[in-house]
Amino acid sequence: MLDQHSSDNEILFNPGDNHFNKLDDTVPLNESVKKVIVQRGHVFDGMINYFLDANFDPRLNQLQVELVSERGEDAGGVFRDVVSEFWETFYIKHTVWYDIKIPTTVLIMRREHCEAVANLPIQLSEVFLQRCIDGKDVQDEQLLNTFLSSLPNIDREIFEMALNDFDCVDEEDLCDVHVFSSYEARIMPTKDNIRNLVRDISHHQIVQKPLFLTECWSLLLQCYLKSLLPITGLEEVHRDLHLPDDISKAEKVTLDALRQYIKSCNKDKLTAFLRFCTGNDLIVGKQIQVRLTPSMSAFTLRPIAHTRGCILELSTSYDNFLLLLREHFDNILDSKMLRMDII
Repeated sequence: MLDQHSSDNEILFNPGDNHFNKLDDTVPLNESVKKVIVQRGHVFDGMINYFLDANFDPRLNQLQVELVSERGEDAGGVFRDVVSEFWETFYIKHTVWYDIKIPTTVLIMRREHCEAVANLPIQLSEVFLQRCIDGKDVQDEQLLNTFLSSLPNIDREIFEMALNDFDCVDEEDLCDVHVFSSYEARIMPTKDNIRNLVRDISHHQIVQKPLFLTECWSLLLQCYLKSLLPITGLEEVHRDLHLPDDISKAEKVTLDALRQYIKSCNKDKLTAFLRFCTGNDLIVGKQIQVRLTPSMSAFTLRPIAHTRGCILELSTSYDNFLLLLREHFDNILDSKMLRMDII
Protein backbone atom coordinates (compact mmCIF):
# COMPACT_ATOMS: atom_id res chain seq x y z
CA MET A 1 0.00 0.00 0.00
CA LEU A 2 1.46 3.38 -1.03
CA ASP A 3 1.37 6.24 1.48
CA GLN A 4 0.14 8.90 -0.94
CA HIS A 5 -2.97 7.01 -1.92
CA SER A 6 -6.37 7.40 -0.31
CA SER A 7 -8.11 4.22 0.67
CA ASP A 8 -11.14 2.80 2.38
CA ASN A 9 -11.43 -0.56 4.09
CA GLU A 10 -11.84 -2.53 0.89
CA ILE A 11 -10.91 -0.70 -2.33
CA LEU A 12 -7.67 1.19 -2.99
CA PHE A 13 -6.92 3.39 -6.00
CA ASN A 14 -3.39 4.16 -7.12
CA PRO A 15 -1.46 5.03 -10.29
CA GLY A 16 0.69 2.67 -12.31
CA ASP A 17 3.19 0.37 -10.63
CA ASN A 18 4.70 -2.47 -12.59
CA HIS A 19 6.26 -4.22 -9.60
CA PHE A 20 4.30 -7.34 -8.80
CA ASN A 21 6.16 -8.45 -5.71
CA LYS A 22 3.08 -7.64 -3.63
CA LEU A 23 0.85 -10.05 -5.50
CA ASP A 24 1.90 -13.11 -3.57
CA ASP A 25 0.39 -13.68 -0.14
CA THR A 26 1.36 -17.35 -0.09
CA VAL A 27 1.84 -19.00 3.29
CA PRO A 28 5.01 -21.15 3.35
CA LEU A 29 4.21 -24.78 2.72
CA ASN A 30 4.45 -27.00 5.79
CA GLU A 31 3.08 -30.24 7.11
CA SER A 32 -0.22 -28.62 8.06
CA VAL A 33 -0.99 -27.76 4.41
CA LYS A 34 -3.32 -30.21 2.67
CA LYS A 35 -3.42 -30.19 -1.13
CA VAL A 36 -6.52 -31.02 -3.17
CA ILE A 37 -6.83 -31.18 -6.97
CA VAL A 38 -10.24 -30.37 -8.48
CA GLN A 39 -11.67 -29.73 -11.93
CA ARG A 40 -13.94 -26.87 -12.95
CA GLY A 41 -17.55 -27.96 -13.16
CA HIS A 42 -16.92 -30.71 -10.59
CA VAL A 43 -15.63 -28.62 -7.68
CA PHE A 44 -18.57 -29.37 -5.39
CA ASP A 45 -18.34 -33.16 -5.64
CA GLY A 46 -14.54 -33.07 -5.65
CA MET A 47 -14.33 -31.05 -2.43
CA ILE A 48 -17.00 -33.12 -0.69
CA ASN A 49 -15.17 -36.35 -1.57
CA TYR A 50 -11.89 -34.85 -0.36
CA PHE A 51 -13.32 -33.87 3.03
CA LEU A 52 -14.86 -37.33 3.40
CA ASP A 53 -11.65 -39.21 2.56
CA ALA A 54 -8.85 -36.95 3.80
CA ASN A 55 -7.66 -36.55 7.36
CA PHE A 56 -8.49 -32.84 7.31
CA ASP A 57 -9.16 -30.69 10.37
CA PRO A 58 -10.04 -27.10 9.36
CA ARG A 59 -8.90 -25.85 12.76
CA LEU A 60 -5.39 -27.28 12.26
CA ASN A 61 -4.83 -27.58 8.52
CA GLN A 62 -4.57 -25.10 5.68
CA LEU A 63 -6.15 -26.11 2.38
CA GLN A 64 -4.23 -25.61 -0.87
CA VAL A 65 -6.20 -25.99 -4.09
CA GLU A 66 -5.04 -26.82 -7.61
CA LEU A 67 -7.31 -26.60 -10.67
CA VAL A 68 -6.79 -29.17 -13.41
CA SER A 69 -5.48 -27.77 -16.74
CA GLU A 70 -5.11 -24.18 -15.47
CA ARG A 71 -1.97 -22.14 -15.00
CA GLY A 72 -3.06 -20.24 -11.91
CA GLU A 73 -1.23 -21.16 -8.70
CA ASP A 74 -3.02 -21.21 -5.36
CA ALA A 75 -1.75 -18.10 -3.63
CA GLY A 76 -5.23 -17.26 -2.38
CA GLY A 77 -7.05 -16.38 -5.59
CA VAL A 78 -7.56 -19.95 -6.82
CA PHE A 79 -8.88 -21.02 -3.42
CA ARG A 80 -11.36 -18.14 -3.31
CA ASP A 81 -12.51 -18.96 -6.84
CA VAL A 82 -13.01 -22.62 -5.92
CA VAL A 83 -15.00 -21.65 -2.82
CA SER A 84 -17.25 -19.45 -4.98
CA GLU A 85 -17.93 -22.28 -7.46
CA PHE A 86 -18.52 -24.67 -4.55
CA TRP A 87 -21.22 -22.46 -3.11
CA GLU A 88 -22.79 -21.59 -6.47
CA THR A 89 -23.31 -25.32 -6.97
CA PHE A 90 -24.70 -25.71 -3.44
CA TYR A 91 -27.17 -22.88 -4.04
CA ILE A 92 -28.38 -24.44 -7.29
CA LYS A 93 -28.70 -27.97 -5.90
CA HIS A 94 -29.81 -27.39 -2.34
CA THR A 95 -31.57 -24.02 -2.04
CA VAL A 96 -34.63 -22.48 -3.68
CA TRP A 97 -34.18 -18.91 -2.48
CA TYR A 98 -33.27 -15.56 -3.98
CA ASP A 99 -31.52 -12.59 -2.28
CA ILE A 100 -30.98 -14.59 0.92
CA LYS A 101 -30.04 -18.27 0.80
CA ILE A 102 -31.69 -20.81 3.11
CA PRO A 103 -30.91 -24.51 2.53
CA THR A 104 -34.11 -26.51 2.10
CA THR A 105 -33.35 -29.62 0.04
CA VAL A 106 -30.35 -31.07 1.85
CA LEU A 107 -32.28 -34.18 2.91
CA ILE A 108 -31.07 -35.78 -0.32
CA MET A 109 -27.54 -35.56 1.14
CA ARG A 110 -26.21 -37.98 3.72
CA ARG A 111 -25.26 -36.59 7.13
CA GLU A 112 -21.52 -36.93 6.50
CA HIS A 113 -21.89 -34.99 3.23
CA CYS A 114 -23.78 -32.21 5.01
CA GLU A 115 -21.09 -32.01 7.67
CA ALA A 116 -18.39 -31.81 4.97
CA VAL A 117 -20.04 -28.72 3.47
CA ALA A 118 -19.37 -26.77 6.68
CA ASN A 119 -15.60 -27.02 6.14
CA LEU A 120 -15.66 -24.15 3.63
CA PRO A 121 -16.61 -20.48 4.16
CA ILE A 122 -20.29 -19.86 3.54
CA GLN A 123 -22.72 -17.17 2.44
CA LEU A 124 -26.07 -17.97 3.98
CA SER A 125 -28.79 -16.24 5.97
CA GLU A 126 -27.67 -14.61 9.22
CA VAL A 127 -30.72 -16.09 10.93
CA PHE A 128 -29.77 -19.60 9.80
CA LEU A 129 -26.16 -19.11 10.91
CA GLN A 130 -27.25 -17.78 14.27
CA ARG A 131 -29.40 -20.87 14.77
CA CYS A 132 -26.41 -23.07 13.92
CA ILE A 133 -24.08 -21.23 16.28
CA ASP A 134 -26.14 -20.73 19.43
CA GLY A 135 -29.47 -22.47 18.78
CA LYS A 136 -31.44 -19.52 20.12
CA ASP A 137 -34.74 -18.35 18.66
CA VAL A 138 -34.66 -15.12 16.68
CA GLN A 139 -37.08 -12.24 16.99
CA ASP A 140 -40.23 -12.41 14.88
CA GLU A 141 -39.37 -9.20 13.02
CA GLN A 142 -35.92 -10.46 12.04
CA LEU A 143 -37.40 -13.78 10.95
CA LEU A 144 -40.05 -12.01 8.88
CA ASN A 145 -37.55 -9.69 7.17
CA THR A 146 -35.30 -12.62 6.32
CA PHE A 147 -38.20 -14.56 4.83
CA LEU A 148 -39.35 -11.62 2.70
CA SER A 149 -35.80 -11.10 1.42
CA SER A 150 -35.66 -14.73 0.34
CA LEU A 151 -38.73 -14.50 -1.92
CA PRO A 152 -38.94 -13.82 -5.66
CA ASN A 153 -39.99 -10.24 -6.36
CA ILE A 154 -43.60 -11.03 -7.32
CA ASP A 155 -44.31 -13.06 -4.18
CA ARG A 156 -42.47 -10.54 -2.01
CA GLU A 157 -44.63 -7.67 -3.28
CA ILE A 158 -47.83 -9.59 -2.53
CA PHE A 159 -46.72 -10.47 1.00
CA GLU A 160 -45.54 -6.92 1.75
CA MET A 161 -48.76 -5.36 0.44
CA ALA A 162 -50.85 -7.78 2.49
CA LEU A 163 -48.89 -6.95 5.64
CA ASN A 164 -48.93 -3.18 5.14
CA ASP A 165 -52.46 -2.65 3.80
CA PHE A 166 -54.46 -5.83 3.43
CA ASP A 167 -57.47 -4.13 1.84
CA CYS A 168 -55.38 -2.82 -1.06
CA VAL A 169 -54.24 -6.25 -2.19
CA ASP A 170 -55.90 -7.59 -5.31
CA GLU A 171 -58.18 -10.42 -4.26
CA GLU A 172 -57.08 -12.62 -7.16
CA ASP A 173 -53.42 -12.17 -6.21
CA LEU A 174 -54.15 -12.85 -2.57
CA CYS A 175 -56.15 -15.98 -3.29
CA ASP A 176 -53.70 -17.24 -5.88
CA VAL A 177 -53.26 -20.85 -4.84
CA HIS A 178 -49.60 -20.85 -5.85
CA VAL A 179 -48.55 -17.95 -3.64
CA PHE A 180 -49.59 -19.44 -0.32
CA SER A 181 -49.75 -23.16 -1.12
CA SER A 182 -46.15 -23.12 -2.32
CA TYR A 183 -45.19 -22.10 1.22
CA GLU A 184 -47.39 -24.83 2.71
CA ALA A 185 -50.02 -22.50 4.20
CA ARG A 186 -53.13 -24.46 5.20
CA ILE A 187 -55.51 -21.58 5.86
CA MET A 188 -56.63 -18.68 3.72
CA PRO A 189 -55.24 -15.26 4.64
CA THR A 190 -57.51 -12.63 6.16
CA LYS A 191 -56.96 -9.15 7.48
CA ASP A 192 -56.98 -10.52 11.03
CA ASN A 193 -54.64 -13.46 10.56
CA ILE A 194 -52.21 -12.29 7.86
CA ARG A 195 -49.35 -11.28 10.15
CA ASN A 196 -49.50 -14.44 12.25
CA LEU A 197 -49.85 -16.51 9.08
CA VAL A 198 -46.75 -15.01 7.45
CA ARG A 199 -44.84 -15.34 10.73
CA ASP A 200 -45.70 -19.05 10.89
CA ILE A 201 -44.69 -19.52 7.25
CA SER A 202 -41.40 -17.73 7.96
CA HIS A 203 -40.64 -19.98 10.91
CA HIS A 204 -41.46 -23.11 8.94
CA GLN A 205 -39.34 -22.15 5.93
CA ILE A 206 -36.30 -20.74 7.75
CA VAL A 207 -36.15 -22.68 11.03
CA GLN A 208 -37.96 -25.99 10.61
CA LYS A 209 -37.09 -26.98 7.04
CA PRO A 210 -33.29 -26.69 7.36
CA LEU A 211 -33.28 -28.23 10.85
CA PHE A 212 -31.36 -31.30 9.66
CA LEU A 213 -28.55 -29.14 8.28
CA THR A 214 -28.59 -26.98 11.41
CA GLU A 215 -27.90 -30.07 13.50
CA CYS A 216 -25.15 -31.23 11.12
CA TRP A 217 -23.35 -27.88 11.15
CA SER A 218 -23.80 -26.75 14.73
CA LEU A 219 -20.69 -28.27 16.31
CA LEU A 220 -18.31 -27.18 13.55
CA LEU A 221 -19.68 -23.67 13.12
CA GLN A 222 -19.69 -23.07 16.85
CA CYS A 223 -15.90 -23.56 16.74
CA TYR A 224 -15.49 -21.20 13.77
CA LEU A 225 -18.04 -18.45 14.18
CA LYS A 226 -18.83 -18.09 17.88
CA SER A 227 -16.53 -15.06 18.05
CA LEU A 228 -18.68 -13.26 15.45
CA LEU A 229 -21.67 -13.08 17.78
CA PRO A 230 -23.65 -10.95 18.42
CA ILE A 231 -25.20 -11.25 15.01
CA THR A 232 -24.17 -7.69 14.07
CA GLY A 233 -20.71 -9.13 13.48
CA LEU A 234 -22.11 -10.88 10.40
CA GLU A 235 -23.61 -7.77 8.81
CA GLU A 236 -22.38 -6.58 5.43
CA VAL A 237 -19.78 -3.81 5.58
CA HIS A 238 -20.76 -0.59 3.84
CA ARG A 239 -18.07 0.79 1.59
CA ASP A 240 -17.29 4.17 0.01
CA LEU A 241 -14.89 4.64 -2.88
CA HIS A 242 -12.21 7.34 -2.49
CA LEU A 243 -9.77 8.58 -5.11
CA PRO A 244 -6.20 9.69 -4.33
CA ASP A 245 -5.45 13.41 -4.64
CA ASP A 246 -2.25 13.23 -6.68
CA ILE A 247 -3.41 11.75 -10.00
CA SER A 248 -3.49 13.00 -13.58
CA LYS A 249 -6.63 14.02 -15.44
CA ALA A 250 -6.61 10.81 -17.50
CA GLU A 251 -6.26 8.70 -14.35
CA LYS A 252 -9.07 10.58 -12.64
CA VAL A 253 -11.40 10.13 -15.63
CA THR A 254 -10.66 6.40 -15.71
CA LEU A 255 -11.18 5.92 -11.98
CA ASP A 256 -14.34 8.04 -12.01
CA ALA A 257 -15.68 5.80 -14.76
CA LEU A 258 -14.86 2.71 -12.70
CA ARG A 259 -16.53 4.17 -9.65
CA GLN A 260 -19.68 4.99 -11.63
CA TYR A 261 -19.69 1.52 -13.13
CA ILE A 262 -19.49 -0.11 -9.70
CA LYS A 263 -22.32 2.05 -8.40
CA SER A 264 -24.48 1.06 -11.38
CA CYS A 265 -24.03 -2.68 -10.79
CA ASN A 266 -26.91 -4.68 -9.40
CA LYS A 267 -26.26 -7.26 -6.71
CA ASP A 268 -25.49 -10.10 -9.13
CA LYS A 269 -23.08 -8.04 -11.21
CA LEU A 270 -21.37 -6.62 -8.12
CA THR A 271 -20.89 -10.17 -6.88
CA ALA A 272 -19.34 -11.07 -10.24
CA PHE A 273 -17.08 -8.00 -10.03
CA LEU A 274 -15.80 -9.10 -6.61
CA ARG A 275 -15.15 -12.58 -7.92
CA PHE A 276 -13.26 -11.24 -10.94
CA CYS A 277 -11.02 -9.07 -8.76
CA THR A 278 -10.54 -11.37 -5.76
CA GLY A 279 -11.52 -14.88 -6.80
CA ASN A 280 -14.37 -14.79 -4.30
CA ASP A 281 -17.86 -13.34 -4.42
CA LEU A 282 -17.41 -11.79 -0.98
CA ILE A 283 -14.78 -9.52 0.53
CA VAL A 284 -13.09 -11.77 3.11
CA GLY A 285 -10.30 -9.99 4.97
CA LYS A 286 -8.99 -8.45 1.75
CA GLN A 287 -8.79 -5.10 -0.03
CA ILE A 288 -9.11 -4.47 -3.75
CA GLN A 289 -6.25 -2.33 -5.05
CA VAL A 290 -6.81 -0.57 -8.39
CA ARG A 291 -3.55 -0.10 -10.29
CA LEU A 292 -3.41 2.29 -13.27
CA THR A 293 -1.11 1.16 -16.08
CA PRO A 294 0.25 2.87 -19.24
CA SER A 295 -1.78 3.30 -22.41
CA MET A 296 -2.79 0.28 -24.47
CA SER A 297 -4.06 -0.01 -28.02
CA ALA A 298 -7.77 -0.43 -28.64
CA PHE A 299 -7.07 -4.02 -29.70
CA THR A 300 -5.32 -5.05 -26.45
CA LEU A 301 -7.30 -2.82 -24.09
CA ARG A 302 -9.00 -4.79 -21.30
CA PRO A 303 -9.18 -4.96 -17.49
CA ILE A 304 -6.74 -7.39 -15.85
CA ALA A 305 -7.25 -8.90 -12.40
CA HIS A 306 -4.69 -10.60 -10.14
CA THR A 307 -6.84 -12.57 -7.71
CA ARG A 308 -3.96 -13.67 -5.46
CA GLY A 309 -3.29 -10.08 -4.42
CA CYS A 310 -6.79 -8.70 -5.16
CA ILE A 311 -5.38 -6.22 -7.69
CA LEU A 312 -7.32 -4.78 -10.62
CA GLU A 313 -5.29 -3.23 -13.45
CA LEU A 314 -6.87 -0.55 -15.64
CA SER A 315 -5.15 1.25 -18.48
CA THR A 316 -5.33 5.04 -18.64
CA SER A 317 -6.36 4.49 -22.27
CA TYR A 318 -9.91 4.19 -20.96
CA ASP A 319 -9.76 7.98 -20.76
CA ASN A 320 -10.56 7.89 -24.49
CA PHE A 321 -12.73 4.76 -24.46
CA LEU A 322 -15.12 5.25 -21.55
CA LEU A 323 -17.90 3.31 -23.22
CA LEU A 324 -15.49 0.41 -23.69
CA LEU A 325 -14.90 0.23 -19.93
CA ARG A 326 -18.55 -0.68 -19.35
CA GLU A 327 -18.61 -2.93 -22.41
CA HIS A 328 -15.47 -4.80 -21.38
CA PHE A 329 -16.59 -5.31 -17.79
CA ASP A 330 -20.05 -6.42 -18.88
CA ASN A 331 -18.58 -8.98 -21.27
CA ILE A 332 -16.26 -10.31 -18.56
CA LEU A 333 -18.77 -10.34 -15.72
CA ASP A 334 -21.56 -11.88 -17.79
CA SER A 335 -19.31 -14.85 -18.50
CA LYS A 336 -20.27 -17.90 -16.46
CA MET A 337 -16.68 -19.12 -16.08
CA LEU A 338 -13.41 -17.28 -15.41
CA ARG A 339 -10.06 -18.93 -16.12
CA MET A 340 -6.80 -18.40 -14.26
CA ASP A 341 -4.45 -17.32 -17.08
CA ILE A 342 -1.52 -15.62 -15.30
CA ILE A 343 1.21 -17.52 -13.50
